[in-house]
Formats: sequence, C-alpha cells, structure tokens
Amino acid sequence: CPNSVPTNCIGTKSRNKAMTKEDAAEEDEGVELSLGGEVVLTEAHAASLAPMSLQEAGIQLTDLKYRGEGNFTLVAAYEKKRQVLRFRKVKEPYEKVSTKKTKLCHSCHLGVCESTDCSNSTISAAEPADAAAPSLQSGSCDCPIAAPHCCRCYHSRLISIKKLQTRKLKKPPKSLNLTYLYIETVMKHLLGVRFIPPIEVLHADTEYLTQINTLMRPFRPQNRLVKDIDVHYHEAIITSDVAFLPLELDKFVLEGRPSLCIELKVKQGFIPVSTLVQEKVRRTWCRFCLMQFHLKKGRQYETRSQYCPCDLFSGIKSRMVSALMSLIQTPQNNLRVFKNGTPAYIVGNESPADLAACLREFFDIPPSSSSSTNAEVTDEQLVAGFVETLYQALTYEFKSLPVSDEAPVSASAEFSYPADSHYSQLCSRRMQEEQQQQQQQPTQLSINCVLGRILSVQLLDRLGIDGTLSHYNRLVKFLQDNDTAWDCSKGSLKDFVESLQAPLSVIQSAQHYEAYLTSLVAKDCSVMLTLAPSRLPASELPDSVAHAKDPVSGRGLLMNLAIVDLDPKPFDKIRLNYKEDLEALRGFDATAAKNHRQD
Repeated sequence: CPNSVPTNCIGTKSRNKAMTKEDAAEEDEGVELSLGGEVVLTEAHAASLAPMSLQEAGIQLTDLKYRGEGNFTLVAAYEKKRQVLRFRKVKEPYEKVSTKKTKLCHSCHLGVCESTDCSNSTISAAEPADAAAPSLQSGSCDCPIAAPHCCRCYHSRLISIKKLQTRKLKKPPKSLNLTYLYIETVMKHLLGVRFIPPIEVLHADTEYLTQINTLMRPFRPQNRLVKDIDVHYHEAIITSDVAFLPLELDKFVLEGRPSLCIELKVKQGFIPVSTLVQEKVRRTWCRFCLMQFHLKKGRQYETRSQYCPCDLFSGIKSRMVSALMSLIQTPQNNLRVFKNGTPAYIVGNESPADLAACLREFFDIPPSSSSSTNAEVTDEQLVAGFVETLYQALTYEFKSLPVSDEAPVSASAEFSYPADSHYSQLCSRRMQEEQQQQQQQPTQLSINCVLGRILSVQLLDRLGIDGTLSHYNRLVKFLQDNDTAWDCSKGSLKDFVESLQAPLSVIQSAQHYEAYLTSLVAKDCSVMLTLAPSRLPASELPDSVAHAKDPVSGRGLLMNLAIVDLDPKPFDKIRLNYKEDLEALRGFDATAAKNHRQD
C-alpha cells in the first residue's frame, strides 16, 4: 500500500465470482467466498518488516493475561509494558464433513448409505474425488460394504464429493504484515495518527502458540471455544494496551485510584441517501437497528438493542445522551467497561448494580449504606454523570492535531450530512408527525473529535450496498477476463486496473468499491476511551493533555482516545453484508406480520 489510497485484497482469478441476489439467499457455510487467496507481499515489504520473535522481545508466557477476543483474534495483555498481543484464531485446519449415516467404500471412494434409499445418502470427502469410476455392474466392487445402488449414483455423488473438497482445506493468510501495512499507510492517514496506537508484528513459533492456547483456555467464554489460536500462523501483532493511560501521563494520575476503559462499537452512523436503495425500510432504518431482526444474530440476545448509531453521530447532545443511555441499558457487544484492565461490565455480566459499584469506586463515592453525605448520590445520578463524561470525551475537539492528520472530508458543509434522514430518532420506533419525519439536520460533530473522524471515513460510502453491488460485479468480471489478481502490495486498486488499460467504467468501479471497503472498516471499528482521575484540577492540566471534568467532584479526568479493530476487509465482504441484509429484512417482515396478527 505505498499510496494513501484505501486498499484491500483480491486473490486468484479462480475465486472471482459476481454477486447476485440469488447468491446471497443461498446458505453455503464452510465455503470460502473471498476472492482473496494467500496474500503475497513484495520482497521489499517482507525485508523491511521481518519480525523479531516474542522470546527475543522478552515476552514470557507468565507475563501474559487473557484480555478478550472477537471472531478472528484473541487478545492477551502484556501488563509489564502496557501492551497487548493479538493472535489469529481458527476453527479447524480441515473442515469436518459428516459421515454419521455413511459407510465409506475405500475401493470406489463412494459413501454408501446404510439404507437402500440413495436419495438419503451422504457423501464422505475423506477420499480423493478424482478416483477412477467403478464398473456400473453390480458387485464389481470388492469392498464388503458395497451395494448395487452404490455405483448407479456414482456420477452425481462424484460431483458432490468435488464440491465438498473445495471446503476441505482452509489455508490461513501468510502474514499479519498486511494488517500492519493497511493500518500504517491507509487508516492512519484517514483517521489520524492521534487516534491509532503504534503497532508491530512479532514472530511466534508453533510450540509457543500452543502453550498460549493452553494458558488462555480456562479464562475464555464458553461460546468462544469453538476457535483456538492458530498455531500454524506464526505472527502476532503487538500494540499499546489502551485499557490503561499511556505511561507518559502517569505523572498526572492521582495515585491509588483505578483506571476505567470503555469500549464502544459505534457502528454505521448514517443512512445512505442514494436513490439506488430499493426497499423502503432500508431507506428509513439504519443498518444496526435493522440487524436486530436478523434471524440468527437477533437470537444472540434476550432483548433488542435500543441503541441507534444515528443518534450518537448526530452531534446533538440530547440524542447522543439518549444513545449512550440505551447502550448502558442494552449493551449487547457494543459496550464493555474494564476496571484496571479487568472486565467490569460486559455481555453476560451487565448487572446495573455491578456498573454502579464500579462507578462508585472510580468516582470515589461511598456506598449508599454509608453515613457520609456523599452517600446521597444515587446510582441513577452516577450513571448520568458517567454518560456526561462519555459525551465530553466523544465530542472532545483535538486542536493540536498534526497537519498530516487532515481528514478525507472537510469540516465545512461538505462534511455535513442528513443525520436525521430516517423517520425518527430511533429508526421509526418513535412515531412522529409527517412534517417532523421529513426534517433533516446536518451533523453537529467536529471533524477533529473522534466520532467526527470515524464518520468522515464512513461517508466514503455514498452509494450504499445496493449502489455498490454493480461496481463489484463489473470489477470481478474485469479481473476474470484479464486472468489477473491484485493485492495491497501492488498499490491502489484504481491504479492497478488503470495499468491494465481498463475502460473508464471499470476504473470508476474500482474507485467506488475501494471507498466502500474502506468505509466498512470505519463502520466496524471500536472506540476505546480510557479515564483516570487527575491529581490536578482540570484548569491546571496542559492543553496537550486530553481531559474532561469529573461531573461529581469537579476534579480533572485524564483521558485517552483510540480507534482499534482496523483490519482490512476481504474483497468479497459485500457478499456477506448483502446476505445479512436479506436475512434481516426477512426477520423484519416476519416480525411485522406477527405483530399484525396479534393486533
């Protein structure tokens, strides 16, 4: 990624496939849909990024502590230096294919159903699919489990075996250098160096990773144990531990008081105004709220989230406070609170009493049973003060950003967008008069606050998924026709297709789709806000130190803001997003029909 243009990865031509609505509706779990095969960096990149090992960096197993994990990576804290390590996760190196009702004929390589009904047979992919076809005559196979109907279905079964074998082996990406390059050359330019912690790539051998797997497993949530650290993926990313303030701020911290870290998955903060969006509901509901009706994802939580990203990104204080309160009431996985790096308020442990106790300790407020006059501060007041602190932090304007941190969208009218382009504050959940529904207001966020920066990158997607889909299909066809592939080491996608003498329409499609992929990173990123009490009043803290005001005591609060989870999206991410949208729409329609019947 030598250029400052958003980039992503495309792999081998054989995986190129255009996207249709029928494709999205099909379930094909276990099949890699990504156009990307293994990422191959240039020799220059590889030489410049040769990583040292974890052992060479002095990181011992006993120094690591489980911090958390997502779908693709596990995070371990290295508390000695306030750093964290990210390890790639994997399910199984080989996909499991069920042979529960099948006996395998090792002579003809066919799975023979235990019953005589061929239509119920299942196929084992444990044997080669290109074996020579057995004779179609009954009894030609010497295997004791062979049956006459085995060979009659040979050709149809052979096709099934070949399909299954495309799933058999999943090779991990070659290097986390790709993530490193993408963050360093693309996201730092777009979001600003101020908000992105420095990162490095370190090497880890199989034995070391196996030991880390064993060490972390007892502390991991049960629902995450379906994946482990990939012990054949010999690299890890090390970066600052944003659960704590940077070491250089220690001199301002009030000793003996805990630090608090709040993780916010803010999600997409606008609704595309493109006329290419077909379904009315997608023009009036933001994607996050619509995904609450997803037939699978919606069942992960007992209640639907009341949070609406459009409220948070509006820049209007009343709406932002409402959004933050909704996150506290229904956090799902969009809000997590850590005290001194230890989870205090997360999914599965989101008791309001636990949060209140954590806040009392942080704000130094005695329990309500105390005889102290401060005990009159109720839990509700504590939570309200906490939300006020979050609002201050998320709208804090950094006035000393370097010139290199110029945002991709200006803070002028060009940056403003219809933040109220949906029918109500909570995506049609609060009915309003028709005249109010049609009102539109521009966002009031500053371009130099953390939410303003994230929104500016999200807005690189001006067409929405419907408008972008045709560009994706055109681009895939061009790559297929030219028998070529592209990855980050070759520069921007637009420049790459230009070098292949692409027509103007393909060049424009590359530009649109590249912007779409980059916007997805900003839509899925997390904001990490770290707070610690200051020993100085807010008025005495240097301007270079970001700070807020303790709403309870009035003392200064030191704060640090970081944007994390900035890995590049796979080239075919639009396929999964489109399929998820269709699932959410089906769930929405089913819920609407159910409510109509009840009425």
